[in-house]
Amino acid sequence: MICVPSVFVAEDAYAGGVLSYVKDFVVADERFPALSVDVTEIDEFEQFPAISAGDIDATMEVWPSGHAQDYADYIDASNGVVDGGQLGREALG
Repeated sequence: MICVPSVFVAEDAYAGGVLSYVKDFVVADERFPALSVDVTEIDEFEQFPAISAGDIDATMEVWPSGHAQDYADYIDASNGVVDGGQLGREALG
């Protein structure tokens, strides 16, 4: 039996376009030939506890203005969630 490593990515109501691009990029990337990307539909407020618990590995889009308490509880408090930085135009400078 072959074990294929998986990455579990959150998809909230706003992240569909970004998530599709990232999933296609990761799956097509020759550096990760055996990586499986599984998408989990989840409410945007539930993604922080799910990442902290290890049920989800990443989320592609979070609006910090609506999640100040989640940032404080999970990122600032080093409670199992890391801010990976900007996406899109903001990441390009």
